[in-house]
Amino acid sequence: MLDSLKYNTLFCFLISRTVREKKDYYKQGKADIFVMLLNSPIELTRDNFKDFRKQWEVTGALEVNEFDIADIHTDNEPIKGEIITQKPLVGESCSNFQKRLESILNIYLTGLKTDIVQFNKMFGD
Repeated sequence: MLDSLKYNTLFCFLISRTVREKKDYYKQGKADIFVMLLNSPIELTRDNFKDFRKQWEVTGALEVNEFDIADIHTDNEPIKGEIITQKPLVGESCSNFQKRLESILNIYLTGLKTDIVQFNKMFGD
């Protein structure tokens, strides 16, 4: 069970199909999603992503397999696969685990290749 007191934000992104083994369900419009559990003392708005990012703490992560994107707008359960809680590797300290998770998130954000102002516009007006 995840302790909801340790995070106040979920940051979700598709796991790139180019960095992992392709799965048959990718052809069916399903994807694998990485969910980062973040905690920040400030509330995220469309105008403060840089400040929010400076203050967040990554508290955990989940991998959601076989997520059916088409079911987002229906009453159907979108998760067809399993939800895997990310854990430290054998012998990995908690601080190194957190740094590794932060690296994954930073790699993703860097891969957007977009100015943070443009990223904020994704939230709409």
